[in-house]
Amino acid sequence: MIELDQRSVGIDEVGRGAWAGPIVGAAVFFPKKISVPKSVRLMDSKLLTKNQKMCSDQFIREHGVFVIKSVSLKTMSQKGVQEANKKVFELCVGAMKKKLKNSKGISFFIDGLRPKNFFLTAHFIPHGDRLHQTIAAASIIAKVARDQMMTALSEQYPQYGFERHVGYGTRAHYEALLKYGPCPIHRRSFAPIKKILAAREAEANSYEHHNNESVIK
Repeated sequence: MIELDQRSVGIDEVGRGAWAGPIVGAAVFFPKKISVPKSVRLMDSKLLTKNQKMCSDQFIREHGVFVIKSVSLKTMSQKGVQEANKKVFELCVGAMKKKLKNSKGISFFIDGLRPKNFFLTAHFIPHGDRLHQTIAAASIIAKVARDQMMTALSEQYPQYGFERHVGYGTRAHYEALLKYGPCPIHRRSFAPIKKILAAREAEANSYEHHNNESVIK
């Protein structure tokens, strides 16, 4: 793991593979050398417990400069997930440059492979959230922020259990979709959602056809 330094911004996103909710990205910059306590784990957020994420999130917010950006479901529907993913990275780079005011000599490190037509200056690192502490820090605050968004949305759509699976594909989520159908924050272009929509449409058409035949008889 590359240690924290004062010349790098780490960027990562979460929610790309979820069935519902936004893609959320974050950028983190540590302006001075800091000592990381043992209670803080600056590593891939997927490897942390909820308590570890919350503790690390608090540390990052207290000691780092950060921005959090999200891309709406509308953007994903119109342009696709790949473009939405690229967009959130662009938003994070742009917002961090504005926040730092003078970004000369600072390098931007982003988790993953470089998207097509990404023209901003940045270094892309596959599995960067496991190799670079500032990228890991970005993954943590992005994850905590998105989880909080999805928990808030669960109050609006309580039947789906967003507070538990935060929009990802679980059996409970799939069963809720079968029972209630997709809600406005579900990604209707995703294969599982499309399959459920097609099945519900076929069922509705079958029911309508049966009723029409009954009326004719």
